[in-house]
Amino acid sequence: MLRVRAGREFQLAAGLQLSYYRGMTKSISVIRPPKKRGRPPTEAGETPVMTLRVPKVIRDKFDRWAKDQGIDRSEALRQLIEQALAATPKRGRKD
Repeated sequence: MLRVRAGREFQLAAGLQLSYYRGMTKSISVIRPPKKRGRPPTEAGETPVMTLRVPKVIRDKFDRWAKDQGIDRSEALRQLIEQALAATPKRGRKD
């Protein structure tokens, strides 16, 4: 027995009753983008991380200097790199 919105009923053949509902699609489909795996992106895409190894003696001196300046280690390193690049004279490229 098949019922429609108008309140009417129709009799379908036994084979059609099984395939009719299976073939029907939902009237409202929800399309969700696939979930991405892993940690969500951070600001690192704009400013990539750069790592380096420094002997403990130099690191201790560097940390003291940063503390005296009132800035953290990352900001201190950025400032020192900027100062070094500004002080370095530009040289011509040799190919």
